[in-house]
Amino acid sequence: MSHPDFSAFTEYVKTLMKEQHICGATVSVKQGDKTIYEGCFGQRDLESRAPVTPDTVFGLASVSKSFAALAIMQLCDDGKVYPDAPVTTYLPEFKIRGLPDMTRVRIHHLLSHSTGLPPLRRRQGEFSDFSQHLEYIATAEYELLGQPGEYFSYCNDSFAMLGAVVERVTGETFRDYIKKNIFEPLGMTRSGYTPVEVAKYGADITTLYSYNHELGKHQPESWPNLGSYHVGGGIVASLRDLSTYASLFAQGGVVQGRKIISDHALRRLRQPVVEALLPSHYCYGLQATFGHKGLTLVSHGGSLPGVSSHFGFVPEKRISAVVLSNVNGVPAKAIWMAAVHSALGLPIAAEEVNMSAYVAPRAHLERFVGTYASLESGDLHIYFDQDTLISEQRGVVVPLLARDDTHLVGRLHGQEMVLRFFFKADDSVWAVLAGSRMQRKVGEGKLCPLT
Repeated sequence: MSHPDFSAFTEYVKTLMKEQHICGATVSVKQGDKTIYEGCFGQRDLESRAPVTPDTVFGLASVSKSFAALAIMQLCDDGKVYPDAPVTTYLPEFKIRGLPDMTRVRIHHLLSHSTGLPPLRRRQGEFSDFSQHLEYIATAEYELLGQPGEYFSYCNDSFAMLGAVVERVTGETFRDYIKKNIFEPLGMTRSGYTPVEVAKYGADITTLYSYNHELGKHQPESWPNLGSYHVGGGIVASLRDLSTYASLFAQGGVVQGRKIISDHALRRLRQPVVEALLPSHYCYGLQATFGHKGLTLVSHGGSLPGVSSHFGFVPEKRISAVVLSNVNGVPAKAIWMAAVHSALGLPIAAEEVNMSAYVAPRAHLERFVGTYASLESGDLHIYFDQDTLISEQRGVVVPLLARDDTHLVGRLHGQEMVLRFFFKADDSVWAVLAGSRMQRKVGEGKLCPLT
C-alpha cells in the first residue's frame, strides 16, 4: 500500500476545531503495526496553553467497553468463561426484575447490550463494588424492553456486570486484570483508570472541557468518579497507547510479536449479534458496519463530560485509527471516518444522505410524533414545525425525513442521524432507538413545537 496523503485530512480537522469549538484533539492511523499518520491539534489546557502531544492522557469513556469484552474473550480462551453460559453460572445472585428464568440471560447478552434491560437511571459514583450494583439491578423500578436477545439497547449497568464476572473467576480486581493482561503485554504505560490513577502520569494530562454555547466559552470539567461504572467507561490513555491497542484488532490479536487473544476469540468479538441503527450491528463491545465501500468498519465511540473518543479498525486492510478529544460533543466518529477514508484513498467527507428516496404521507409521519423517554437519556421530542418533522433533544434541533416505514433520518454535525422506531401490533409506535438507547413513547405528543 502506497503511503496515503493526509494533508487534506489535516486541514479538515483544523477547520472542524474552529467550527466545533474543540480545545484539543489527537489522531493516529496505523497500517498493521506501522504508524502512517499522527496528528496533534490544539491545547490540552487552555489556561497554560500547553499543547496536545502523542503522550497526553485523555479519557476514553465507552471505548473502555471493548477492553472489558476483550478480557472476557481472553478468559474464554483460558476456559474460564463461556459467552453462551448463563450469567448466573458465575454470578448466582444476578437477578433482573420481571424475568423469572435467569438462566436465559447469557454472558453473550451482557456483551451485546441485549439482556432486555432498558437504560437505567445512572448512579455514577454511588457503587464502590459490584455487589451494590447487582442489588440495584435486582431492585430498581423498570419495565423490560423484551426478552433476552430481542432488542439492542445500551445499558451501562448490565455491562458493568462483566467486571463482576472477571473478578469472580480470576480472584483479582477487574482493574488489576486489565492492567496485567492488556495494558502490560501491549506496553500501554500511560493508561489506567480515573480518578485515582491520573496523578501518576505527571503533567501531560488533559484538562476536560465542555463548551457553553450560551456563554460562548469553554468550562472545565472534573474527572468523573464512576464507581463500578468504570468497567464500561473509566479508562484513560494516551494516543500512542490507544493506537497500539487498536492495532491489536487489525493484526489478528498480535502486537510486537506477542499474541494475546486467539483468532477464534477475536473473530467472535466482531461477529454481529443484534441489529442496532442502520447500517450497523452491535457485537461484543464493538459495533460493525458491513459493505462500506466493500469493506467492514468495526469501531466504538465514547462520550462523557470533557471526553469525546472513537477507535476502530478495517480488518480487510489491517488499518486501525483512534481519535481523542478533551471536549464532549465533538464529532469524533466523523473525524475517525475521515481518517480511515484518507488511509484508504477515499474522499474525506461522508456521502450526503439521500433525503428524497422515500416520500411518506403525512398520516404515516404523524405516528412518530410524541415524547420519548428513558431513565438515563433526556426526553426526545418529535413534532411538526409546519410541514417539517423535527427532532429535539437536550436543546438540539434536527429536521427529519423518512428513510422508510420505520426510520427517520437527519444530519447532525455533518453526519447522518438515524432514528429507528418500533411498533405494536396495532401499528402504533411504542419506542425509538435513538443513538444507542431505546426510549419509550410516553405521550401522544404535539403537532407543533413544544414550549
